[in-house]
Amino acid sequence: PFDLTRNAGGSSGGAAAALKAGIVPIAMASDGGGSIRLPASFSGLIGLKPSRGRIIVGPSGYRRGHGNAVDFALTRSVRDTWTLLKTLEADQVEAPFNLPLLSEERLQPIDQPLKIAFSYTSPIGATVSKTSKDNITKAVRLLEALGHELIEISPNTDDEKLLRTYYKVTSIGAAEMFHKIEDSLGRRLTMQDMEPMTWVMYKAGEKIPAYELSSILNFWDQYTVQREKFMANYDLALTPITDGPAPKHEQFGYSTYEQEMEQAEHLSEQAIEELIMRIYKKGHDYMGYAFSQNIAGQPAISLPLFMTSDGYPIGTHFWAGKGKEYRLLQLAQQLEEAGYLQTDIERLDKPAENHN
Repeated sequence: PFDLTRNAGGSSGGAAAALKAGIVPIAMASDGGGSIRLPASFSGLIGLKPSRGRIIVGPSGYRRGHGNAVDFALTRSVRDTWTLLKTLEADQVEAPFNLPLLSEERLQPIDQPLKIAFSYTSPIGATVSKTSKDNITKAVRLLEALGHELIEISPNTDDEKLLRTYYKVTSIGAAEMFHKIEDSLGRRLTMQDMEPMTWVMYKAGEKIPAYELSSILNFWDQYTVQREKFMANYDLALTPITDGPAPKHEQFGYSTYEQEMEQAEHLSEQAIEELIMRIYKKGHDYMGYAFSQNIAGQPAISLPLFMTSDGYPIGTHFWAGKGKEYRLLQLAQQLEEAGYLQTDIERLDKPAENHN
């Protein structure tokens, strides 16, 4: 909505653009690795990813992405976010992932300073831009001015390994989906039936043995334990959500890999894994801050606190221990009441110098 040469992110980018442009008052969205929070960052919106098990996704989708994918919404106010969360949450005793209901009948103001961990670094070892570092510095100063305690520290977790396993499980999900489509069509699918990257993920998923999936899920369980132990010492954590504003269309394109992609069906499991990592490298270096909360099942939110010097939104990313969405929204409410959230539609028509 700010610039038609740029991409609103995905997969809920169209929803974000429509909401920011004022076409709709609220927009449903889903998040399997950042698909609520990234569009929120790029369009200047509130993007909450609830904890795993908070919102009903079943029975057919209980294990979508092996629990990574959650459904919720993009919003322009904390009131809308909280109201929707309390309306949609459910005590799902029959579900494989379940959480106790939020106890607060209404969103309570923060009654004591929060202890917030923060980090300037990329969890996957990528170079972090000056824009993202400056935003973290500004957020730290703002939060300290509100009375909160900020501590620079990162979880000691292997997120680079986590990223590789994330793509493997995503590929397995693609293979499952396309085999169902083949059954319904009564024929095998070809590369001409889909986009090239989709084809690569489909073929990669066919090559991963069942015992490897079992090992990955065990690694994810241990990773979640580490993340929850880290968050036991903090109310919230603060990191970048993207390494800059909305990217240009085709900024992360893969045209140079098309010949290799055409051979995906004939590549070994290791070769196709490396191809996927090379194709996605620019994208996940730019946006690789969001997927770990999905795997750990923890809630996270992108808040529109700042704009770049040329007038584009860039989100500020907070996450919490599992089940603690209320902490994220307490902070969001405090920032909103202090006038720091930049969610109003009118800013689309204001000159860039007024966005800072």
